[in-house]
Amino acid sequence: MTSQLFFLVGDSPSTARPVPVNVEGKFDDLRRAVALVLHVAVPQGLSFHKTEADTDKLESVQDVWSAAGPVAVRVDGLAVQDPQGPPGLPVVGSFYEIFPDHLGNHYRLFRKYGHVIKTVNMGKTNYLSDSPEVALVALSESAYFTKKISENHPLWGIKDNTAIFIGDTETENWRLAHKFIPPSMGPKAVRHYTPLMQECVRSSFPIFDELDSRGEAWNVYQFMVKLASQTIGKFAFGKNLGHFDSVEAPAHPLITNIVNMLSLNKKVTARGEWYRSLPWGDSAKLKAVQKTVYAQMKEAVDDAPSSGIANLPFGEAATRASCVADYLVNAVDETGSRFPEGLVLSNMIVITGAGYTTTSALMSWLVYCIVTYPDCQDKLLQELIDYGISPSTQWTPELAHGLPYMDKFVKETQRLHNASFQPGRTTKTEVILPGGYRLPANATVIPALYAVHTNPEHWHDPFRFDPERWDTNEVKNDRHRAAYIPFATGARGCIGFNFALLEVKVLLSELVYRYKFAREGLEAVEYDPEFQLIRPLNFIVSKMTWTPSTTGSRPVAVLGAGVLGRRIACCFVSGGYNVHIRDPSAEARRAAVQYIDENKEAYTKHLPATTLTKDHKFGSYVASELIDTAVKEAWLVIEAVPEKIELKIDTMAELDHKAPADCIFGSNSSSFKSRFMLDKVTSPERRKRICNVHFTMPPKIRTVELMTDGETEPGVFPFLTEVLERCGMLPATAQKESTGFIFNRLWAAVKREIMFILAEEVSTPAEIDKLWRHMFQAEIAPCRLMDQIGLDTVAFIEDNYIQERHLNGAQTVDFLRANYLAKGKLGLKSDKGGLYPSASAIPSPPLTIVGERTRANSPDHSQDHKEEPALYFLDVGFGGNCKSFSDVSTNGKILRRDPSTGLISTIVSSQPAPDGIDILGDRIFWTNMGRDVNARDGSVMSSKLDGSDIQTLIPEGLVTTPKQMVAVASQKKLYFCDREGMGLHRVSLDGKEHEVLIQRTSEARDLTKWCVGITVDVHNKKVYWTQKGASKSNQGRIFRAGMEIPPGQTAETRSDIELVFGDLPEPIDLEIEQETGMLYWTDRGEHPRGSSLNRGFVDGKKEEIEVLARHFHEPIGLKLDAERRQVFVTDLGGSVYSVDMDNGAKTVLHSDDGCYTGIATVSS
Repeated sequence: MTSQLFFLVGDSPSTARPVPVNVEGKFDDLRRAVALVLHVAVPQGLSFHKTEADTDKLESVQDVWSAAGPVAVRVDGLAVQDPQGPPGLPVVGSFYEIFPDHLGNHYRLFRKYGHVIKTVNMGKTNYLSDSPEVALVALSESAYFTKKISENHPLWGIKDNTAIFIGDTETENWRLAHKFIPPSMGPKAVRHYTPLMQECVRSSFPIFDELDSRGEAWNVYQFMVKLASQTIGKFAFGKNLGHFDSVEAPAHPLITNIVNMLSLNKKVTARGEWYRSLPWGDSAKLKAVQKTVYAQMKEAVDDAPSSGIANLPFGEAATRASCVADYLVNAVDETGSRFPEGLVLSNMIVITGAGYTTTSALMSWLVYCIVTYPDCQDKLLQELIDYGISPSTQWTPELAHGLPYMDKFVKETQRLHNASFQPGRTTKTEVILPGGYRLPANATVIPALYAVHTNPEHWHDPFRFDPERWDTNEVKNDRHRAAYIPFATGARGCIGFNFALLEVKVLLSELVYRYKFAREGLEAVEYDPEFQLIRPLNFIVSKMTWTPSTTGSRPVAVLGAGVLGRRIACCFVSGGYNVHIRDPSAEARRAAVQYIDENKEAYTKHLPATTLTKDHKFGSYVASELIDTAVKEAWLVIEAVPEKIELKIDTMAELDHKAPADCIFGSNSSSFKSRFMLDKVTSPERRKRICNVHFTMPPKIRTVELMTDGETEPGVFPFLTEVLERCGMLPATAQKESTGFIFNRLWAAVKREIMFILAEEVSTPAEIDKLWRHMFQAEIAPCRLMDQIGLDTVAFIEDNYIQERHLNGAQTVDFLRANYLAKGKLGLKSDKGGLYPSASAIPSPPLTIVGERTRANSPDHSQDHKEEPALYFLDVGFGGNCKSFSDVSTNGKILRRDPSTGLISTIVSSQPAPDGIDILGDRIFWTNMGRDVNARDGSVMSSKLDGSDIQTLIPEGLVTTPKQMVAVASQKKLYFCDREGMGLHRVSLDGKEHEVLIQRTSEARDLTKWCVGITVDVHNKKVYWTQKGASKSNQGRIFRAGMEIPPGQTAETRSDIELVFGDLPEPIDLEIEQETGMLYWTDRGEHPRGSSLNRGFVDGKKEEIEVLARHFHEPIGLKLDAERRQVFVTDLGGSVYSVDMDNGAKTVLHSDDGCYTGIATVSS
């Protein structure tokens, strides 16, 4: 036998290791030998290649042996790699990337970084996977993996090596526990306890009946905790916990303390070892509650009833014991030895706690699924009837497990809503996982069950709840065996799964047979991110006649991402509903998401107090190209597709096939009754959930008109009315079908009469508008509005009325077409004008504010009018809004002014004196001067436009008082001045490559060297900056130099610095207009030259300085908007201005008690 050298692709060939090769041996034996040497967990995934770049495989042992070594080894065809993950923040690491929605965020991170990811939270490093292949390897006790609960493990806070679930595998205690405890929960023992399950659930009926008679809704999880723990109390220690003595009966103290223990453990372990070691707070509470639980459990075990099974072999004892405590105290093994007394309490706590917490959460999600997913409740009930279930039925395991739809329903619930989510294992040595991921020794790896169960590579349409998938060949025979592991797998899999499955099937069957459950309220169901298991917090049910769609985390789907579609989406997002936008245009999708980013805060102005509570949260929102993705879990779909009836008919038909059965379809059509869209929708139940939902133009006009399709279930309208009012809309319901709904009939009559007046030559558009404005004291005039809508759209809509009412169109649409449309006069969209000549047409948004859209081929994508930009500006924190001087250093904020409403919202708060700001793409960059201007405690920060994902680019200790900042997109660089640091700095967008470009002096008291404002002339490769001098001293100057330090020189010695302007009052921030070479700057110096906005050419065209605007209150920030010929200015007096670049006219956009510095813009 000879040897060959092998190395893993991804590693250097120099790492190759020798492996004996038996030329006569089998290929799989060679794989196993190489895997053993290279620490590869699954040998079958290995392939051999001549070189690391070679993709052709060596297919035989002879090929491998004869290859010129070293032989390159791939794992599953891939190079080995270290798992990647979010970069994290100082101290907290990935905490805010993951919490509070750890399920959703882990799923997102798997899509971004791969099937194994690395996270570091509060100093704890974990590796998580959504791969069934990895899960199978990790959960198998082997040479590479075991359950060893280290400080990185999720159970670290409650580790106890005397207990089966919360202790290490490789201990004698675990061996004994694993020997004695499983028989007490095996199939024979579970049969023994089946009557107990039935007894417990039926004891709850009087309580649920009383709640129903009161008409009261109830929190599902709270009552499922009572029900599951009532069952486990009888099972574990033979005690009636009294949970259903009355409606108000409290949970037993042992139960509440176990819940508290698990919740505290989650909090403590999620926040790091430093938090666990604190002698107070949650850590101290955890220790105290653990002590209490042990004392209470000792009392329960001591009081447990005995069934006379002393010294019976544990197989027989398990089927005769009164409870598990009775069994553990009295049963013996084959040697006659009992379970050690010292292990009884800890294992009883695990059995009790794990038993009822998992079952209560699972029961809650089962109830959630029957009220969320269409027809499930009815199918379950029908199956019970078909199998002859009645109030006198005595349940057996065979009967419960013999209900096929129940079994599929439970499996699908556990797949999508499994209570357990992160069983942890520890690597014994370095190991290469499937996919080529390398883990170090002593690493904690967690198969993320939720992500495994929804891995799109293993599950078709993974987020669709479909119990019938369990009958398909794909799931029954073809799926990976670890693609569904609700109870984990391997030697440390859940030993109580037999009991749990039978328990939930018996409990759910009894409840479904007796009750019809329905969701109560519209609040999205949230899970508890700070609990050891996945449990719903706010899931409320009751008994209702009409069962509305369940909302929860399901989205509202909006079909169309144009001007109106994005506004509809923003309404729901601001009201707290998740939204999924669908549009085939990538640009429309991008613009829609950006619109919601920038305007969702403004929409909250109209929310009712019942919605806008202190705990109010925005809904999530995404946009996608495919309709399947958008509607697959939607509870409401609003179609805003073009006004073509054939298209709307096809859209409704497609939705009928792809949306959930309980989903409501709303047409935003302003022209067609929804009944005309139902030609291909045949189901009577579906037609009951279709109606018109016609938005106007929020947020300015918030009316929404609802109208039946002729078959709509009446309960839909109060339900939607409540939803819309929650979102700040003003809904009105037409009592019967009506073309034009309510308001548009009035508006259609006005338009019709205008056409008559014009056709009969009675008056002119200008005269009509003049009378209208005066009579109704209105800003909006009808002829102007018809031009804004588009005369082709006016004619198109009137055609519908003519056809329906058999009207004569000679003096209306016929006149309009002959005299306007045929001549190309369409209104504002045409350079030939409309009712008004083109030259006098007033610029305004291209869409109507009364609900009629332009007849473009896409719903509302017209973007001819450029809206004002959103303003992002800084409150340095020194203003009158700071109530205490001690708060000044943390009172800084980033504010946003909404361009359409003028509302001001806080994006980021608690900043130490922010001064400079710029925006690039979807990120804000800003400087903080820090708490002490004489200390190097300044910083440079970044965040997303909504204030999330805050990152520190330059931490404290490197700069003193960073001031104005400018982002240069072409270089991916930030430039800023350091005032007391007396220099100009440059840094990459990610905080790397920080360099000093100019250093004026090291004497901080020389105020003439203080560098404040900065701008970059990219075209001429120059940087300009201000040195303000002493306050009000007229010593201010503006300099320039090259963007790069000349060769052979330093930041201190560079010789290319030029004086541009001198003897200025006190120049602050500046910006250059690249196209003209005009430099603009603010000056906070003494009047009359100071407190001004100034400009001057820097290329020698003119030498004089022009004061463009005066009489500010110490202006600081400025931002050019050359496209709209305006300059935005902020001042320390708390005002934001717009200054006309042509005439210097100054407009106050906002004023309050703030103290404003830098400003930036984002165009809509």
